[in-house]
Amino acid sequence: MKSTSMKNFIPVLVAVFVIPSLASAATLSVSPSSHTVKAGDTFSVSVRLDTQGDSIDGVDLRYLNYNSSLLQVLDADVAKSGTQITPGTLMPMTLLNNVDQASGKISFSQVSAGGTKYKGSGTLATISFKALASGSTQLTFNHTPSNTTDSNVAMAGKDTLSAVINGSITIGGVGVVAPTSISSESRNSDGSFVPLPEGDSDESIESPKSQGSFWNAIDYVFGRIAKGFMRIFGR
Repeated sequence: MKSTSMKNFIPVLVAVFVIPSLASAATLSVSPSSHTVKAGDTFSVSVRLDTQGDSIDGVDLRYLNYNSSLLQVLDADVAKSGTQITPGTLMPMTLLNNVDQASGKISFSQVSAGGTKYKGSGTLATISFKALASGSTQLTFNHTPSNTTDSNVAMAGKDTLSAVINGSITIGGVGVVAPTSISSESRNSDGSFVPLPEGDSDESIESPKSQGSFWNAIDYVFGRIAKGFMRIFGR
C-alpha cells in the first residue's frame, strides 16, 4: 500500500513544481493596443516588455511593422543620421535603433551588460507617429516562437518570447470645416465678399414655406437677387 501511495504522490509534485516554470515566458505588446486619431495628429505608442518572472539577456524587435502611407515615424534624435525611436531604460545598452520609413519597418535591440540580467516589466521603447491620411492600420511584430532571427526575448541563447500583442490605429479625416454662411455675406462681381451693413440680415426675405410650392420658390429666389443688388450698389 505504501508503494502505491508514493507512485501516486510523485507525479503530483512534478506537476506542482514544473508546470509554473514552463508557463513563465516573456511578452511584447504595443500600448495602447488601439488608438484613434485624425489626419495631421501626432501621437505616441510604447512597446512594453514583460519577462513574466524570467531573467533575460536582451530583446530584439525585428521588425515592428507599420503602414508608411498612413503613418510617419518622427525622429527621436535629429543629431544622428537616419530616424530613431526613443529607447527605454530597462537595459543599459541599445545596440540597434533604426526606422526604415520607406518600407515601414522598425528595428530595435537592447541588451543587459556586465553579466547582469533584466527581470520585470516596463517600457522598452516609445514611438512618436504623425498620421498622414485617413484609414486603418496595424502595428505588428514579426514573431515566430523560438525563432532568434525575428522579434525575440533572449535568455541563455534561447527565445523566451511566447506572445505578442499588436496594435491598431484608426485615422479619421482632418475634421469637418464649417461652410461659409451665404446669409451673412454677398459677393462682388470679382468674387470677393461684401459684408452686410451693420444690423442688416436676410431675415426679411422669407424662405419658401413649402418645398413643393413652385411660386413660393420663385419669390424666394428673386427676393434674394434683389437683396444682393441692394448690397452691391447701395440702397
